Amino acid sequence: MSIEPKKINLRSYNKVWKIENRIYAIQNIVLPVPVSPREVLYFFIIAFIMLLLSFLIPPLKIIPSILRFVAVPFGVSQFLLKKKLDGKMPHKYMMSWVNYMLTKEQYIERFSSYNRNTANTKIVWLCSKKE
Repeated sequence: MSIEPKKINLRSYNKVWKIENRIYAIQNIVLPVPVSPREVLYFFIIAFIMLLLSFLIPPLKIIPSILRFVAVPFGVSQFLLKKKLDGKMPHKYMMSWVNYMLTKEQYIERFSSYNRNTANTKIVWLCSKKE
């Protein structure tokens, strides 16, 4: 059983980088579905986190291993690859949220308003770093 590669005509060198990398086999074991390296990376990172959590939280060892190390990492990795929060990937969204939570009190923000009776009413936003 041989897999014939799909042929792609490249008209310019720039299109070489637009082809998505896929893993079709590991050693001599042909995978049932081709996967991208990013999917494999997310899967193993989540599986490692589950391993650490099972050592830190003993009741997690009650959950069958197939669920802990296959089903949960697969589901979370698919969520991280497919879902977008505010137009960002979930891990980038969480990093920006943590950055916001750590820096939100480092700036003083206030609004100054001028007399409303004048024809030229303007609001000035003054922002400065806390010292």
